[in-house]
This record gives sequence, C-alpha cells and structure tokens, in this order.
Amino acid sequence: MHATARPFVDEWFSYDARGQMADMWESTPHDGGGYYHTTASYFANGSVNTLAGIPGYSTDTYGLDGEGRPYSLMEGTTYVIHDTSYTAASQPWVVDVGAATGDSDNYGYDSKTGRMTNWTFTVGSTPASQTGTLTWNPKWDAAKAGDRRRLQCGRGADVQLWLRRPCPIGN
Repeated sequence: MHATARPFVDEWFSYDARGQMADMWESTPHDGGGYYHTTASYFANGSVNTLAGIPGYSTDTYGLDGEGRPYSLMEGTTYVIHDTSYTAASQPWVVDVGAATGDSDNYGYDSKTGRMTNWTFTVGSTPASQTGTLTWNPKWDAAKAGDRRRLQCGRGADVQLWLRRPCPIGN
C-alpha cells in the first residue's frame, strides 16, 4: 500500500461577479494539515475594502478619499496609513504612516513627465529622514535611484504595496 503524498502547496480561489478574488484557501506542509482562508471585499469602484483571515493579523480595512483613491489603512483598530495626499495628477504625494506619529513618506514628480524625481521617508519622534533622487534613462527606466530596495517601478515600495497596484512600467 502506498501513502498518498500531500501536495507541497495547495491553493484554491473563488471570485465575485466582477472577477475579483473574494476567497483564497491555502495549505502548506507547515500548517499542520489545515487550510488558511483569506477573504477580500471591495468598494463599488473595485478598490479593496477589507482583507481578512491572514494568520496573525487583524482584518485590514481600507478607506477611500472623495475621488475613490486609497486614503487610509487600519489593521484592526490601529492605523497603518493615517492619511494620503495626492498631486493634481492623482499621484501619491504625502503618505502619513501610523496614527498621527509624524512618520511620513513624501514624493516629488516631474511636472512634464509625471515620473517620480525624489522621495523622503521620515520616521521617529526625533525625526530621522532618508532622501533619494531618481533620474531616468531614455528607455524610461529608473537609471539611478538612492536605495533600490525601497523602490519599485519608479515609485516608493511603501506606496506601491499600499496602493496594491501592479507596476505601471513595462519590464
């Protein structure tokens, strides 16, 4: 008699009427044989409203501004993103991190091309800042970036993850 080997990772998905993922079940060899079940709900404009069921985390609840753009993020009752300001072109400009702690991510853009030109990450009660500038090569790839670990696609990694958006620049 042969024992049936358990798959390394087993994942199942379900989608809502608009084709957005609503449920995900996942089992791995390290989860004790059960399945994790994560759910997502969405606002009418298609933006994520809630994410729940992530092991070890409270429900994430997103807030939108008057134009339907991501504005805030709470994990349970704790703010992860307290406030988000946008440029006239709807690019993230200032992202206040935490519950009015003074921590923020600030971004500057070229007025002609719309590409990010600089960023400043500020943290702590005795503020410490990290700044960087970007230059672009003729192929519109970020030719020079301060700390590449914090940048994706010419936008701050924090903002990219926060907005839950795919990279807008082709590879």
